[in-house]
Amino acid sequence: MNVPTNYVGRNIKRNFKAFFIEDIWDITEDIRLTAGARYDDYSDFGDSFNPRIGLTWEFIKGYDLKLLYGSAFRAPSFAELYDGLTGNPDLDPEEVDTYQVSLGAEVISSLSGRITWYQNQIKDAIDPEMKSGVNFLRSTNYSKMKSQGLELEMRYDLGRGSYLA
Repeated sequence: MNVPTNYVGRNIKRNFKAFFIEDIWDITEDIRLTAGARYDDYSDFGDSFNPRIGLTWEFIKGYDLKLLYGSAFRAPSFAELYDGLTGNPDLDPEEVDTYQVSLGAEVISSLSGRITWYQNQIKDAIDPEMKSGVNFLRSTNYSKMKSQGLELEMRYDLGRGSYLA
Protein backbone atom coordinates (compact mmCIF):
# COMPACT_ATOMS: atom_id res chain seq x y z
CA MET A 1 0.00 0.00 0.00
CA ASN A 2 1.35 3.44 -0.89
CA VAL A 3 0.41 6.22 1.54
CA PRO A 4 1.52 9.68 0.39
CA THR A 5 0.90 12.83 2.43
CA ASN A 6 1.99 16.44 2.50
CA TYR A 7 3.48 18.17 5.57
CA VAL A 8 4.44 21.84 5.33
CA GLY A 9 5.23 21.74 1.63
CA ARG A 10 7.06 18.40 1.85
CA ASN A 11 5.73 15.36 0.01
CA ILE A 12 6.13 12.37 2.35
CA LYS A 13 5.59 8.78 1.19
CA ARG A 14 5.34 5.43 2.99
CA ASN A 15 5.03 2.03 1.34
CA PHE A 16 4.11 -1.02 3.35
CA LYS A 17 3.13 -4.62 2.83
CA ALA A 18 1.52 -6.97 5.33
CA PHE A 19 0.76 -10.67 5.48
CA PHE A 20 -1.04 -12.57 8.22
CA ILE A 21 -2.19 -16.10 8.87
CA GLU A 22 -4.16 -17.76 11.65
CA ASP A 23 -5.41 -21.28 12.30
CA ILE A 24 -7.35 -23.11 14.99
CA TRP A 25 -6.65 -26.71 16.06
CA ASP A 26 -8.92 -28.73 18.33
CA ILE A 27 -6.27 -30.84 20.05
CA THR A 28 -8.84 -32.76 22.09
CA GLU A 29 -12.56 -32.33 22.63
CA ASP A 30 -11.90 -29.77 25.39
CA ILE A 31 -8.55 -28.18 24.38
CA ARG A 32 -8.18 -25.72 21.49
CA LEU A 33 -5.00 -24.09 20.19
CA THR A 34 -5.16 -20.88 18.16
CA ALA A 35 -1.96 -19.69 16.48
CA GLY A 36 -1.26 -16.86 14.13
CA ALA A 37 1.41 -14.53 12.85
CA ARG A 38 1.67 -11.21 11.07
CA TYR A 39 4.54 -9.86 8.99
CA ASP A 40 4.78 -6.14 8.15
CA ASP A 41 7.34 -4.45 5.90
CA TYR A 42 7.53 -0.62 6.00
CA SER A 43 9.65 1.42 3.61
CA ASP A 44 10.66 3.80 6.39
CA PHE A 45 10.98 1.40 9.38
CA GLY A 46 11.92 -2.01 8.06
CA ASP A 47 10.01 -5.15 8.91
CA SER A 48 8.39 -6.77 11.92
CA PHE A 49 7.23 -10.33 12.64
CA ASN A 50 4.58 -10.71 15.35
CA PRO A 51 3.31 -14.10 16.55
CA ARG A 52 0.17 -14.78 18.56
CA ILE A 53 -0.86 -17.97 20.36
CA GLY A 54 -3.75 -18.97 22.59
CA LEU A 55 -4.74 -22.12 24.42
CA THR A 56 -8.31 -22.68 25.62
CA TRP A 57 -9.35 -25.46 27.98
CA GLU A 58 -13.05 -26.10 28.60
CA PHE A 59 -12.63 -27.87 31.94
CA ILE A 60 -16.39 -28.16 32.57
CA LYS A 61 -19.14 -27.70 29.96
CA GLY A 62 -19.65 -23.92 29.69
CA TYR A 63 -16.53 -23.01 31.74
CA ASP A 64 -13.16 -22.31 30.16
CA LEU A 65 -9.65 -21.14 30.95
CA LYS A 66 -7.66 -19.23 28.29
CA LEU A 67 -3.95 -18.50 28.15
CA LEU A 68 -2.87 -16.00 25.48
CA TYR A 69 0.35 -14.40 24.24
CA GLY A 70 0.79 -11.93 21.42
CA SER A 71 3.23 -9.36 20.15
CA ALA A 72 2.45 -6.26 18.12
CA PHE A 73 4.16 -3.41 16.28
CA ARG A 74 3.03 0.18 15.63
CA ALA A 75 4.90 2.44 13.25
CA PRO A 76 4.84 6.15 14.15
CA SER A 77 2.14 8.19 12.40
CA PHE A 78 3.03 10.91 9.91
CA ALA A 79 2.10 13.55 12.53
CA GLU A 80 4.38 11.94 15.12
CA LEU A 81 7.22 11.97 12.58
CA TYR A 82 6.76 15.07 10.44
CA ASP A 83 4.44 17.58 12.14
CA GLY A 84 6.24 20.93 12.27
CA LEU A 85 5.59 21.45 15.99
CA THR A 86 5.57 17.98 17.57
CA GLY A 87 7.13 15.68 14.95
CA ASN A 88 10.35 13.76 15.46
CA PRO A 89 11.86 11.99 12.39
CA ASP A 90 14.14 9.93 14.69
CA LEU A 91 11.30 7.94 16.31
CA ASP A 92 11.39 4.14 16.51
CA PRO A 93 8.23 2.02 16.20
CA GLU A 94 6.41 0.85 19.33
CA GLU A 95 6.62 -2.84 20.20
CA VAL A 96 4.39 -4.62 22.72
CA ASP A 97 4.19 -8.10 24.25
CA THR A 98 0.82 -9.01 25.77
CA TYR A 99 0.02 -11.84 28.21
CA GLN A 100 -3.51 -12.80 29.30
CA VAL A 101 -5.15 -15.34 31.58
CA SER A 102 -8.93 -15.49 31.29
CA LEU A 103 -11.68 -17.47 33.02
CA GLY A 104 -15.08 -17.65 31.31
CA ALA A 105 -18.41 -19.06 32.44
CA GLU A 106 -21.83 -19.60 30.91
CA VAL A 107 -23.89 -19.53 34.10
CA ILE A 108 -27.18 -20.15 32.28
CA SER A 109 -27.88 -20.10 28.53
CA SER A 110 -28.67 -16.36 28.59
CA LEU A 111 -26.03 -15.20 31.13
CA SER A 112 -22.27 -15.43 30.67
CA GLY A 113 -19.24 -13.72 32.14
CA ARG A 114 -15.48 -13.53 31.87
CA ILE A 115 -12.67 -12.25 34.07
CA THR A 116 -9.32 -11.53 32.42
CA TRP A 117 -5.95 -10.57 33.86
CA TYR A 118 -3.58 -8.94 31.36
CA GLN A 119 -0.08 -7.53 31.26
CA ASN A 120 1.45 -5.42 28.47
CA GLN A 121 5.17 -4.81 28.16
CA ILE A 122 5.76 -1.90 25.79
CA LYS A 123 9.13 -1.01 24.32
CA ASP A 124 9.73 2.40 22.67
CA ALA A 125 6.24 3.77 23.48
CA ILE A 126 5.57 7.01 21.59
CA ASP A 127 4.24 10.00 23.50
CA PRO A 128 4.76 13.79 23.53
CA GLU A 129 7.51 14.97 25.86
CA MET A 130 7.36 18.41 27.47
CA LYS A 131 10.52 20.41 26.76
CA SER A 132 11.42 24.05 26.72
CA GLY A 133 11.96 25.81 23.42
CA VAL A 134 10.31 25.66 20.01
CA ASN A 135 9.54 21.90 20.04
CA PHE A 136 8.06 21.93 23.56
CA LEU A 137 5.76 18.93 22.86
CA ARG A 138 8.03 16.85 20.63
CA SER A 139 7.10 13.17 20.17
CA THR A 140 9.62 10.81 21.74
CA ASN A 141 10.20 7.13 22.52
CA TYR A 142 10.12 6.01 26.14
CA SER A 143 12.35 3.01 26.80
CA LYS A 144 9.93 0.66 28.58
CA MET A 145 6.45 0.74 30.04
CA LYS A 146 4.43 -1.96 31.73
CA SER A 147 0.70 -2.01 32.30
CA GLN A 148 -1.48 -4.64 33.86
CA GLY A 149 -5.05 -4.93 34.90
CA LEU A 150 -8.15 -6.95 35.42
CA GLU A 151 -11.20 -6.87 33.18
CA LEU A 152 -14.64 -8.14 34.13
CA GLU A 153 -17.37 -8.60 31.55
CA MET A 154 -20.93 -9.87 31.84
CA ARG A 155 -23.48 -10.48 29.10
CA TYR A 156 -27.20 -11.14 29.35
CA ASP A 157 -28.99 -12.27 26.19
CA LEU A 158 -32.43 -10.59 25.98
CA GLY A 159 -33.41 -12.66 22.92
CA ARG A 160 -34.13 -11.72 19.27
CA GLY A 161 -30.53 -10.53 18.77
CA SER A 162 -30.55 -8.09 21.70
CA TYR A 163 -28.31 -8.30 24.72
CA LEU A 164 -27.10 -6.27 27.68
CA ALA A 165 -23.34 -6.24 28.28
